[in-house]
Amino acid sequence: MRIRIVESNIDKIAVDKLNNLLKLLELSDFNQDVSEENNESAASQVAFTKSQNDIANDEYFIIVFHDGDQIDKSILENEMCLGVFFADKSVEENLLNMKNAIEGLKAMELQKKLLYKMNSVMEGLVGQVESIREMHKNMAPFRSEKIRGVGITSRFCAGTSNGGEFFDFFKVGGDVWIISLHATSYMLIGSFLTMIEGWKAEGSLTMDKILGQLEERTEDFSEFGEASILVAKLTLADLTLESINIGAHEILSQNDILISSNEYSFPNSYEVKKQSVQLEKGKGVLLLSPGYFKNNDHIVNGEEYISFIKKNWSSPVELISELTFQSKKGYNEDDFLPNDQTILMVEVDKNAISKI
Repeated sequence: MRIRIVESNIDKIAVDKLNNLLKLLELSDFNQDVSEENNESAASQVAFTKSQNDIANDEYFIIVFHDGDQIDKSILENEMCLGVFFADKSVEENLLNMKNAIEGLKAMELQKKLLYKMNSVMEGLVGQVESIREMHKNMAPFRSEKIRGVGITSRFCAGTSNGGEFFDFFKVGGDVWIISLHATSYMLIGSFLTMIEGWKAEGSLTMDKILGQLEERTEDFSEFGEASILVAKLTLADLTLESINIGAHEILSQNDILISSNEYSFPNSYEVKKQSVQLEKGKGVLLLSPGYFKNNDHIVNGEEYISFIKKNWSSPVELISELTFQSKKGYNEDDFLPNDQTILMVEVDKNAISKI
């Protein structure tokens, strides 16, 4: 990967911030020209720029944005645009957004290489689906953590559509918070990431506080597109899962849909309805993002998704791997999933109560 800063129209303060950002992302060594013959990763190029006119058509780019700048929204909808660097914000405030953008590109590169290998294997091993499935488990990394008897396992797959998805989970006090976002623009994702970082720093966090901040920012977010948002709070003391769901996320158990999708979107048309479910020891719940449903159209391996999930319910890694495999198997090395997708599973240890 080659990263460059187009300094011709970026002020020195912003350039210094970008160089500090690259150091934090451990990308400073790539901020120079390299020979494509000697470096396989040179095929991917990313430019930090204020104008799309300063870059090549085959070059990925990140827009450097100052307060007061006017940006043509069609630029943000360009599939080569990875996101926005907010020059008036600190490096730390930009860090998570930029890390997500760069790692998303790296994930796409890795998937492309592995999909190519998978396709070669499929040509030579027709019918040996299990071999393909095992290879696919290594295509995208799992994120897995255990917090006081509650395990959270997730897997993100990058897509090629405009905007994208972001998810995170973190502990504040005696609660574990799960945030999942599906947005139509990078500007909207960037604005949410700043707000989420603030939530993480709270000494105490409540659903009402989050709803209040969303309401306060409605007008600010309205110019950046629309989003589906799921915010869930798992109280470790009694294993109650409280959530608000604006849009097309779903949470399922092995037997039923616990939190259904809806037609709302934030910030232009939404309604808040809190829902609460009780998790059971030794059992889990599954979160599917809007991107997952866009990629699969509610059909998995030729049958209704809920029926497939009931039949194939298993451990978090196995179930998430199977659902990811089914999403991917219709694409070859030249095609990625049309949309980012997130699959996350929360499982309560059968002895969780004794651990709390």
